Amino acid sequence: MGKLQLNRNKLAANFAVLIILSTLLANASIGGLAFAQTPMPVSDAYVWTSGNSYGYSFSDATGLYNISSLNPGNYTVTATGTGFLDASVGNVSVTAGAEKSNVNMLMLASGGISGHVTDVDSGSSLQFVNIYAYNSTGSYSSSSYTDSNGNYQIIENLATGTYNVSAIYNSGYVTKTISGVSVTAGAITNNVNIALDKSAIISGTVTDSVTSAVLEGIYVYALTPSGTYITADITNSSGKYTLNMNLGTGTYNISALYPANHLPKTIGGVAVVGGNQYTRNLALDPSGIISGRITSSTGSPLFDAFVSASSGSWFGYASTNETGYYRITDGLGTGTYYVSASYGGSYNQMTGVSVTQGSETSNINFQITLSPSGTIIGRVTNATSGNPIPSASVTAEGVNGEGTATTNSTGYYVIDSGLGTGTYNVSVSADGYVDQTQTGVSVILNQVTSNINFQMLTPVPGRISGHVQTLITPIPEFNTASLMIVIFTAASIVLLIKKLKTPRLKASRPL
Repeated sequence: MGKLQLNRNKLAANFAVLIILSTLLANASIGGLAFAQTPMPVSDAYVWTSGNSYGYSFSDATGLYNISSLNPGNYTVTATGTGFLDASVGNVSVTAGAEKSNVNMLMLASGGISGHVTDVDSGSSLQFVNIYAYNSTGSYSSSSYTDSNGNYQIIENLATGTYNVSAIYNSGYVTKTISGVSVTAGAITNNVNIALDKSAIISGTVTDSVTSAVLEGIYVYALTPSGTYITADITNSSGKYTLNMNLGTGTYNISALYPANHLPKTIGGVAVVGGNQYTRNLALDPSGIISGRITSSTGSPLFDAFVSASSGSWFGYASTNETGYYRITDGLGTGTYYVSASYGGSYNQMTGVSVTQGSETSNINFQITLSPSGTIIGRVTNATSGNPIPSASVTAEGVNGEGTATTNSTGYYVIDSGLGTGTYNVSVSADGYVDQTQTGVSVILNQVTSNINFQMLTPVPGRISGHVQTLITPIPEFNTASLMIVIFTAASIVLLIKKLKTPRLKASRPL
């Protein structure tokens, strides 16, 4: 082979390598990640706040997000995006009526996990199965669910590391976990497949043992013999419940633990086989009732005093309303009870209270001697609608003492401990409202200061805006068309090389 022929062969081989490499490099990147020279926008990222109120937005094509209607205060802003790790910015201060701009976030690439979920017996694909990924410390990382073909893909918030992948909370099946799944940022770990075992199904009806009336809204639990929670359901308007997940072959206790106006009941030793159905009905005995009123030594009603009754085998409790009345209606079987009432740091007690299940023992009244204190009473409402604001926190502070209270469902509060004679600042705070304070509230020991009322305003909202960007693009998946082009190009060039390298027969010279 002549020198010219060798050069032609080398040129063709180099050309082939160049084409193959350029084609591959157009679809791949170093270390599984491609790095941009300048930040690129992340569109359709879910951006949300935690702090003084909740808000959310989605980033647009330029990566811009804008969250409005935020109460003044400090926030953490978090961005979640497909193919990326969550990114957060903390200590973002929002001022009423103003916008906090340029709260920007730079997102890093997530790894991924994909697989297929099937029924272990039939092999059929299972759709809408919940799939969760937990990191090595057991903390939640991300989740997804299977599509109509039983396939799933988790490609958010998975940093390089090892994960446990669980199929949980799925009706008709038992939870299963695949441990030790290795994930690398920018790459997908495929074929993390899960075959689920069928759960047993236990269903039944809950009724009153005396009247046989069906009972709605009763929670029914499946527990292991050692008391570990497995699953639960709540009875419907027909008194029916169904327990149909996480009940693998084994033995369980079926319990109505905290039934309203009734006594708890357990059916023990229910043996089941996964995939089979069982019926267990529960007839609940009506509870006894203890009722009465709690007042201070001066006769003033004590709001939100705690009352409990116990007999050793049975237990129930309640709190007083704003007029001091209470009623314990659950968990009291026939027996003799020890009843105690407490308010602040003071309490009173009564022994030998006789209770019969299904009947009411009334007038179990208490007087509690409080440490000497003045009393502040008032109501907290919405300034616009006039509606009560429940669960508002009210605090009185002064040189001669301090006290706190929480408003009830009708907006009333009573502070009647810890207040000596003097002048106080009374403050109220509630979620979604602007804090308020009344100064110079006069309090006299053992007397009541009434009508310290508050009409709360909703705050003028603020805003947070910024851009979600990234320097990293996750590896694009090869599609069938591009892969065939690479294969065809490589094959064609190999044939060309072989053709160029084939020796030619030399023509015979005439003698």
